[in-house]
Amino acid sequence: MQNCPSEDEGLSKELLNNVQLLVFNNLINPGEIQVIASNIDVGNRFLTILNWSVGELNLEFITPSGNVINFNNYNSFNNISFFNQTSATSQQLFIFDAPQSGNWTVQVSALNLTTPTYYNGIILMEKNISIRLSAVKTIYVPNEPFIVNVKLMDNYLPVLNANVSSLIT
Repeated sequence: MQNCPSEDEGLSKELLNNVQLLVFNNLINPGEIQVIASNIDVGNRFLTILNWSVGELNLEFITPSGNVINFNNYNSFNNISFFNQTSATSQQLFIFDAPQSGNWTVQVSALNLTTPTYYNGIILMEKNISIRLSAVKTIYVPNEPFIVNVKLMDNYLPVLNANVSSLIT
Protein backbone atom coordinates (compact mmCIF):
# COMPACT_ATOMS: atom_id res chain seq x y z
CA MET A 1 0.00 0.00 0.00
CA GLN A 2 1.12 3.50 -0.72
CA ASN A 3 0.27 6.55 1.32
CA CYS A 4 -0.79 9.57 -0.62
CA PRO A 5 -1.46 12.88 1.14
CA SER A 6 -4.98 14.22 0.91
CA GLU A 7 -5.86 17.82 0.12
CA ASP A 8 -5.71 18.64 3.83
CA GLU A 9 -2.24 17.09 4.07
CA GLY A 10 -0.70 19.09 1.27
CA LEU A 11 -1.30 17.26 -2.01
CA SER A 12 -3.29 20.20 -3.33
CA LYS A 13 -1.22 22.38 -5.66
CA GLU A 14 -2.52 25.70 -6.89
CA LEU A 15 -0.97 27.48 -9.83
CA LEU A 16 -1.78 31.17 -9.85
CA ASN A 17 -1.01 33.53 -12.69
CA ASN A 18 -0.26 30.76 -15.13
CA VAL A 19 1.62 31.62 -18.24
CA GLN A 20 0.05 30.44 -21.47
CA LEU A 21 2.08 30.59 -24.61
CA LEU A 22 1.56 30.65 -28.32
CA VAL A 23 4.53 29.86 -30.55
CA PHE A 24 4.47 30.94 -34.18
CA ASN A 25 6.70 30.64 -37.25
CA ASN A 26 5.89 31.33 -40.86
CA LEU A 27 7.03 32.65 -44.22
CA ILE A 28 5.89 36.18 -45.13
CA ASN A 29 5.89 37.81 -48.57
CA PRO A 30 6.73 41.44 -49.40
CA GLY A 31 3.86 43.78 -48.48
CA GLU A 32 1.90 41.03 -46.71
CA ILE A 33 0.17 41.25 -43.33
CA GLN A 34 -0.31 37.96 -41.48
CA VAL A 35 -2.56 37.48 -38.46
CA ILE A 36 -0.73 35.48 -35.80
CA ALA A 37 -3.60 35.30 -33.32
CA SER A 38 -7.07 36.78 -33.35
CA ASN A 39 -9.72 37.09 -30.69
CA ILE A 40 -7.36 36.11 -27.88
CA ASP A 41 -7.77 37.16 -24.28
CA VAL A 42 -4.22 38.19 -23.43
CA GLY A 43 -4.76 38.12 -19.66
CA ASN A 44 -3.21 40.38 -17.02
CA ARG A 45 0.10 40.90 -18.75
CA PHE A 46 1.60 39.69 -21.99
CA LEU A 47 4.85 39.70 -23.89
CA THR A 48 5.42 39.13 -27.59
CA ILE A 49 8.75 38.52 -29.32
CA LEU A 50 9.28 38.50 -33.09
CA ASN A 51 12.54 37.25 -34.66
CA TRP A 52 13.62 37.43 -38.33
CA SER A 53 16.79 37.81 -40.38
CA VAL A 54 16.03 39.61 -43.70
CA GLY A 55 14.27 42.93 -44.37
CA GLU A 56 12.01 44.79 -41.98
CA LEU A 57 9.04 43.23 -40.20
CA ASN A 58 6.69 44.80 -37.69
CA LEU A 59 4.55 43.45 -34.87
CA GLU A 60 1.13 45.06 -34.65
CA PHE A 61 -1.52 44.69 -31.97
CA ILE A 62 -5.18 45.52 -32.40
CA THR A 63 -6.81 46.24 -29.05
CA PRO A 64 -10.38 45.28 -28.16
CA SER A 65 -11.38 48.92 -28.79
CA GLY A 66 -9.81 48.86 -32.28
CA ASN A 67 -6.58 50.81 -31.65
CA VAL A 68 -3.53 49.61 -33.58
CA ILE A 69 -0.30 49.55 -31.56
CA ASN A 70 3.13 49.13 -33.16
CA PHE A 71 6.71 50.39 -32.84
CA ASN A 72 5.72 53.81 -34.23
CA ASN A 73 3.08 54.65 -31.64
CA TYR A 74 3.53 52.35 -28.61
CA ASN A 75 4.68 55.25 -26.40
CA SER A 76 1.28 56.94 -26.89
CA PHE A 77 -0.27 54.15 -24.79
CA ASN A 78 0.12 53.38 -21.10
CA ASN A 79 1.94 50.36 -19.67
CA ILE A 80 3.75 49.25 -22.84
CA SER A 81 7.49 48.57 -23.11
CA PHE A 82 9.24 48.08 -26.45
CA PHE A 83 12.67 46.78 -27.44
CA ASN A 84 14.07 46.58 -30.96
CA GLN A 85 17.32 44.95 -32.06
CA THR A 86 18.74 44.84 -35.55
CA SER A 87 21.93 42.97 -36.32
CA ALA A 88 22.53 39.61 -38.04
CA THR A 89 19.04 38.76 -36.79
CA SER A 90 16.37 41.27 -35.90
CA GLN A 91 14.01 41.21 -32.97
CA GLN A 92 11.04 43.17 -31.65
CA LEU A 93 9.79 42.73 -28.11
CA PHE A 94 6.65 44.24 -26.64
CA ILE A 95 5.55 43.94 -23.01
CA PHE A 96 2.03 44.99 -22.07
CA ASP A 97 1.37 45.51 -18.36
CA ALA A 98 -2.35 45.64 -17.50
CA PRO A 99 -3.58 45.50 -21.12
CA GLN A 100 -7.13 46.45 -22.02
CA SER A 101 -9.42 43.51 -21.26
CA GLY A 102 -11.13 41.77 -24.14
CA ASN A 103 -10.04 40.07 -27.33
CA TRP A 104 -6.86 41.18 -29.08
CA THR A 105 -5.38 40.51 -32.53
CA VAL A 106 -1.63 40.12 -33.08
CA GLN A 107 -0.21 40.40 -36.59
CA VAL A 108 3.08 40.67 -38.47
CA SER A 109 3.50 43.03 -41.40
CA ALA A 110 6.29 43.01 -44.00
CA LEU A 111 7.39 46.63 -44.28
CA ASN A 112 10.57 46.49 -46.29
CA LEU A 113 11.06 43.11 -47.94
CA THR A 114 12.25 42.28 -51.43
CA THR A 115 11.98 38.50 -51.04
CA PRO A 116 9.89 36.24 -48.79
CA THR A 117 11.43 35.74 -45.35
CA TYR A 118 10.87 33.40 -42.43
CA TYR A 119 10.05 34.67 -38.96
CA ASN A 120 9.25 33.15 -35.60
CA GLY A 121 8.20 34.26 -32.18
CA ILE A 122 6.22 33.67 -29.06
CA ILE A 123 3.34 35.26 -27.17
CA LEU A 124 3.45 34.75 -23.39
CA MET A 125 0.20 35.56 -21.59
CA GLU A 126 -0.10 35.73 -17.81
CA LYS A 127 -3.54 34.55 -16.73
CA ASN A 128 -5.44 34.25 -13.46
CA ILE A 129 -6.47 30.69 -14.23
CA SER A 130 -5.66 28.26 -11.45
CA ILE A 131 -6.08 24.53 -11.07
CA ARG A 132 -6.56 22.89 -7.70
CA LEU A 133 -5.94 19.13 -7.50
CA SER A 134 -6.67 16.83 -4.60
CA ALA A 135 -6.74 13.08 -4.05
CA VAL A 136 -10.02 11.49 -2.98
CA LYS A 137 -8.34 9.01 -0.63
CA THR A 138 -5.15 8.98 1.39
CA ILE A 139 -4.14 5.34 0.90
CA TYR A 140 -4.07 3.45 -2.40
CA VAL A 141 -3.11 -0.13 -3.20
CA PRO A 142 -1.11 -0.89 -6.38
CA ASN A 143 -3.24 -0.90 -9.56
CA GLU A 144 -6.18 0.74 -7.79
CA PRO A 145 -7.66 3.66 -9.75
CA PHE A 146 -6.31 6.97 -8.47
CA ILE A 147 -9.22 9.40 -8.24
CA VAL A 148 -8.42 13.10 -8.38
CA ASN A 149 -10.70 16.09 -7.82
CA VAL A 150 -9.95 19.04 -10.08
CA LYS A 151 -11.19 22.59 -9.59
CA LEU A 152 -10.58 25.08 -12.39
CA MET A 153 -10.75 28.67 -11.17
CA ASP A 154 -10.55 32.12 -12.77
CA ASN A 155 -9.81 34.87 -10.27
CA TYR A 156 -11.03 32.52 -7.52
CA LEU A 157 -14.37 32.00 -9.30
CA PRO A 158 -15.18 28.51 -10.60
CA VAL A 159 -14.97 27.95 -14.34
CA LEU A 160 -18.11 26.04 -15.26
CA ASN A 161 -18.68 23.64 -18.16
CA ALA A 162 -14.95 23.32 -18.87
CA ASN A 163 -13.26 20.13 -19.99
CA VAL A 164 -10.18 19.26 -17.97
CA SER A 165 -7.94 16.32 -18.83
CA SER A 166 -4.70 15.05 -17.39
CA LEU A 167 -2.14 12.33 -17.72
CA ILE A 168 -0.59 11.11 -14.50
CA THR A 169 2.51 8.99 -14.89
